[in-house]
Amino acid sequence: MSKDVRVLREVARNPKTPEKILEKLAMSGNEHVLLEVAENPKTPERTKAKILGKLAESKDNYIQRRVASNKNTPKESLDKLLRDSDEDVRKEVAKNSSTPFKTLKRLAVDKDEDVRIEAISSIISRPASEWKQ
Repeated sequence: MSKDVRVLREVARNPKTPEKILEKLAMSGNEHVLLEVAENPKTPERTKAKILGKLAESKDNYIQRRVASNKNTPKESLDKLLRDSDEDVRKEVAKNSSTPFKTLKRLAVDKDEDVRIEAISSIISRPASEWKQ
């Protein structure tokens, strides 16, 4: 990774970075910079959702796992990631507190035991009102 990308990632990660700069960094073509922008608390929600939706299509498993674990990832993207071939990505979807209940139910019958365990654990921790969905 070039020194320039490392610097951009540090700026994107910094919670003191102004929103204007984060918006400019959001136009970066580098997935790692985009991921840091999406995880910065100062980034506007609409920008986070847009970036995370785009990054969910990444071929990089590290990026996919971080997107799957991010509570701001759009529900449609979490639904796509539940079909990923990497069980660690599916496990992160199962652990995400924003994952829709119906998605958790699908993960509860996943072929991978660890994914099933995480999904069932998440289901159990949800309020009973969600169980009727």
